[in-house]
Amino acid sequence: MTLFALPLTATPAAAAAGCHLTTCAGKTPASQGCTTDAYPIATTYVEDGLSTGASRPQVNLYYSPACQSVWGEYDDNDNDPNVQIMINTESQYGALVATPLLETPGEYVQTTMYSWDTSIRMCGWVGDDGCTGWR
Repeated sequence: MTLFALPLTATPAAAAAGCHLTTCAGKTPASQGCTTDAYPIATTYVEDGLSTGASRPQVNLYYSPACQSVWGEYDDNDNDPNVQIMINTESQYGALVATPLLETPGEYVQTTMYSWDTSIRMCGWVGDDGCTGWR
């Protein structure tokens, strides 16, 4: 009787992750392989006055289980130059930090990553806020 042994390999998402939790902070998701298993955990639309329905600009938070990290993405089909976007983070001790990203973000902006241990939300606005819920 002949027995065959198959080599053990890591799952693609686990093999691709180049960072985990706090070691991901400040790094781009794609460069660390964190986009492979990522999915949106919060989405909101920005009322820009140019678009309606699903074509409105979107603010999204994404989560990667392999990297245990979260980041924000902004996508605007109309490239409204008046939209402003921001990431808010809050430490475990309650210190709120607002980080403006770009005053005129263009069609697509992706933030760097934050550890899953961080409370975070992403906002976009043209007069009125459009923020995701806190994570």
